Amino acid sequence: MYDDLKSTPSDIMVVDDAVDNLKLLTDVLTSHGYQVRAVSNGKDALETVNLRKPDLILLDIKMPGMDGFEVCRRLKADGNTREVPVIFITASTDPKGASKGLQLGAVDYIMKPFVIDEVLARTKTHIELYRMRRHLARESEESKARFRRLVEGLKEEYFFYAHGVDGVFNYLSPSVEEVLGYTPEEFMTHYADYFTDNEINQKGAAHSEASMRGEHQPSYEVEVYRKDRKRCWLEVKETPLFDSSGKVMAVEGIAHDITARKTANELLIASQRRLEQAQHMGRMGNWELDLETKELFWSKEIYRIFGVDPDKFTPSYESFMDIVHPDDRQIVDQAYTWSVNKGVHYDIIHRINRKSDGQVCYLHEHSEQVTNTQGEVVQSVGTVQDITYKTRAEEAYREAQQKLQDALNQTVQAITNTLEQRDPYTAGHQQRVAKLAVAIGKELRLDDEVIKGLRFGGIIHDIGKIHIPAEVLNRPGKLSDDEFRIINTHPEVGFNIIKDVDFPWPVAKIIHQHHERLDGSGYPKGLQGEAICFEARILAVADVVEAISSHRPYRPALGIDVALEEITNNRGILYDSEAVDACLHLFHENLFSW
Repeated sequence: MYDDLKSTPSDIMVVDDAVDNLKLLTDVLTSHGYQVRAVSNGKDALETVNLRKPDLILLDIKMPGMDGFEVCRRLKADGNTREVPVIFITASTDPKGASKGLQLGAVDYIMKPFVIDEVLARTKTHIELYRMRRHLARESEESKARFRRLVEGLKEEYFFYAHGVDGVFNYLSPSVEEVLGYTPEEFMTHYADYFTDNEINQKGAAHSEASMRGEHQPSYEVEVYRKDRKRCWLEVKETPLFDSSGKVMAVEGIAHDITARKTANELLIASQRRLEQAQHMGRMGNWELDLETKELFWSKEIYRIFGVDPDKFTPSYESFMDIVHPDDRQIVDQAYTWSVNKGVHYDIIHRINRKSDGQVCYLHEHSEQVTNTQGEVVQSVGTVQDITYKTRAEEAYREAQQKLQDALNQTVQAITNTLEQRDPYTAGHQQRVAKLAVAIGKELRLDDEVIKGLRFGGIIHDIGKIHIPAEVLNRPGKLSDDEFRIINTHPEVGFNIIKDVDFPWPVAKIIHQHHERLDGSGYPKGLQGEAICFEARILAVADVVEAISSHRPYRPALGIDVALEEITNNRGILYDSEAVDACLHLFHENLFSW
């Protein structure tokens, strides 16, 4: 019975010629209840394996005489040991070695130096899978039910599954709900929808297809959505199952939630990058100050940063202050006083006039206090980093950005001036619409960059009217249907003028959509609801309010009350509810004026 197998201590053979590795693995596995046989070479392993067939073999690859690959080849050629799972242990990072081992029939591989939790997790998983397969091979449906109950007891970050060669799942352990939030029934029904758009999933699909063809594959990673739509990383290990004729009949697998591990790795990589950037931007020196003797020590790097000769310059607070930039001496003196007299650490940026060439350099200085066993502050230590390169690069970037912004403002202003020459009503209208749109955006607490885009879109939203004859734009009387159709082309014309300009905001889209309406009655495309970008929905409200409340060649101003009544009556029908509410609040609370 499987319960009998489960209660029997698992027998593991560890084969490694390195004594330290052999002892480490033996001690760890023994302490977790496993029976361990330690063997130092491949020949002895093959001679003793049949005396008592183990539940798992941990096999080193590089060994003198007979290497791990040859040992594995002979084990898999022997009908008595073919089914014993083999996990290779290797220090090589070459994926070809791992691939070769898997092709020989190994179920997994573990990298040196060992991560103990990983060794224990993989050992436990493969021993249980091995015992499950042995049990299934000789037991009835009742035995299979017990197998499933065992799988259902897997740790919460694991779940077990099985599917046919057509890829359709026929079993999922209930622990899938702990990992992904889906019940087994939910996951099996729509599992294809849960994969993210991460390219790594394509590689995972290729591994799974290979498993269904009967090829042993290494563990692979996929990214999926949990039921709460959070992204989750899974490490998957699949094993093809064969019938007596050698034909693949199913694939079983274990998925392990490694999201926490991936996140930790990403944070580590980010930290390493920040360190590399810091090292690139400026080298770091350190200093120590004995608070009792006032003796000051500088590292060689500080002498280099300060541009002074170590043989001719005595470290002291006075000599340091002599090279601090005059405008920063008060800041530095205050920080030093707090550090020495009050035991307070400091973190400041200041300038110095470097002694060797008189150049102004920017320093980032940080200090900490050292206490004795009685808790008394006895020493102040700190670091000094030359951040001149970084600071000047940031200044140059800001200057370039400002120049780009100025050029953009001037270009937009030139466009506005051109329109004003043809149609002063349109130019003034655009300026006022932009002002109200920005006020609505701020009332809605939109991001500053979104508000910038609103402003630019508002200032030139009617640029397409440059295409319309002036006599039509400025006609005091009623327009004909044909003339209305000409005027209604201005969003499309404006879009075509602006679409190839590389604005950092969706200005072309705002211009194109500012006459669209929520119910689809607008123009030029008859867009509905959220198909209209949010900035265009805000601009539509500002545009209508300004147009109704202001004077036009063909009619007098109708006033702000009529304009606010229009957007109130059509709130959520023609105009965005949030934009309307924000606009009404601005006027009712006297927070805005033209």
